[in-house]
Amino acid sequence: MEEDMLFCCPLETSATAADVFKSVSNFFQEHDISCEKLTGVCTDEAPAMLRSRSGCVTRVKEMAPSAIPTHFFIHRQALAAKTLPLQLQNSFNIMINIVNHK
Repeated sequence: MEEDMLFCCPLETSATAADVFKSVSNFFQEHDISCEKLTGVCTDEAPAMLRSRSGCVTRVKEMAPSAIPTHFFIHRQALAAKTLPLQLQNSFNIMINIVNHK
C-alpha cells in the first residue's frame, strides 16, 4: 500500500487544535474529498494535537473514524543528534540521507 501526504499549508493564525482541524476540514470540503478516504493522521504529539476531548486527532477521528493516529518521530532524533559526538553525528546523517532517498 502506498501512502501519500495529503497537503501542507501554513496556519494563518495560530496552531491550536481548532485551527489545525479547520484547515484540514476546509481542504476536504474545497476539494470535495470524502472523509472515508482519510486513513491516518500523523502528529508530533503536541498537546494541541492529542487532547482527549478537543485535540485535533480527536476531531479528525470524529470526521473519519477509521483514521489511525501515528507519531512522527524523526524530529526527536534530529534534536538528539545535535548532542552526539562528531563520529556518531556523521553516521546519523548518513542514515537520514538513506531514509530520505526515494
